[in-house]
Amino acid sequence: MGYFTAEVEAGKFSRTGFRWDFLLYGSIGVFAGWYYTFIKKYEDKMYTRLFNTFLIANSFWILVNTANFSDRFAYLSWFIMPFLIIYPLLKVKLFPFQHKRIGFFLLLYYGFTFTMFLI
Repeated sequence: MGYFTAEVEAGKFSRTGFRWDFLLYGSIGVFAGWYYTFIKKYEDKMYTRLFNTFLIANSFWILVNTANFSDRFAYLSWFIMPFLIIYPLLKVKLFPFQHKRIGFFLLLYYGFTFTMFLI
């Protein structure tokens, strides 16, 4: 029953409460969708659905951020984030040397994931 209560067993979590680091990380996907949609004027029905799904999942997580085990909702939206960032780059040319940017984004994203795994 402790799953829904405010009491957390010692040693189960490194931190509880509002997670600003999770919020900052989730904002990367929001920025990417905003940039592609409004700045680069990228229009694609599938991308719009993908971005809206990400926004709904991320928004729901922000509402339940302080609840125990709420990081699981954040992971649902973060699963979509790499696709949200890379999808427009695979469909149309938006930048010069786009293939290098794709490689850089992949290296940066998986480098961050690996670093978080080590920590």
